[in-house]
Amino acid sequence: MQVLSFYHICVLISFCILGAPGSARAIGTEEIQPKPKMSAGDAVKYDIVERGSLYSLDYRIFISESYTQRVFSLQEGPDGVLSPWHDIPLYADESKKIFNMIVEIPRWTNAKMEVGKNGLVPSQFHIFLVKMATKEAMSPIKQDVKKGLPRFVHNIFPHKGYIWNYGALPQTWEDPNHLVPETNAIGDNDPIDVLDIGSKVQKRGAVIQVGNFVLS
Repeated sequence: MQVLSFYHICVLISFCILGAPGSARAIGTEEIQPKPKMSAGDAVKYDIVERGSLYSLDYRIFISESYTQRVFSLQEGPDGVLSPWHDIPLYADESKKIFNMIVEIPRWTNAKMEVGKNGLVPSQFHIFLVKMATKEAMSPIKQDVKKGLPRFVHNIFPHKGYIWNYGALPQTWEDPNHLVPETNAIGDNDPIDVLDIGSKVQKRGAVIQVGNFVLS
């Protein structure tokens, strides 16, 4: 895992990429129907699997390899379920400094989503459990909880919710023991947060390609 410290505000600009094919698939003993095929700017190799009711405490987004990708790979574990934090590479193209970004919160939405840190995986997911830093199997995306209730952010007029797509860089970590002198702030023990300032409203759980733009 790569540990990064940022001394600047980093904002990521999305690039247009090809969509991924959809297919019916099963996790554990339950058949799961895929989302519609993703369009340019969404994901290349990954499928999004949603479980539970949106805006509820049991809502989870799991990411898996696309059907085509699984057929020609040696990916272990049922149905190629991936950890967005640990299994998706940081770089889509390291030579060009193109990164993968996990979209947690689409633009113009209010639900505060994040890579899972606590709680249990829904019982219908009989997947290979691995202990990770997130403390939740396969680190699915879920809604943040405040005072026992799903968390939402307020609107700031004239905007609604998050004004950009918000997410995380895979295989990164903000060290809570490291103090940045310039900001007098420490890490939050999570992946590095990023913003996609493109005009497209991305999907929750989408894996998109972004390039860095640094504001000093």
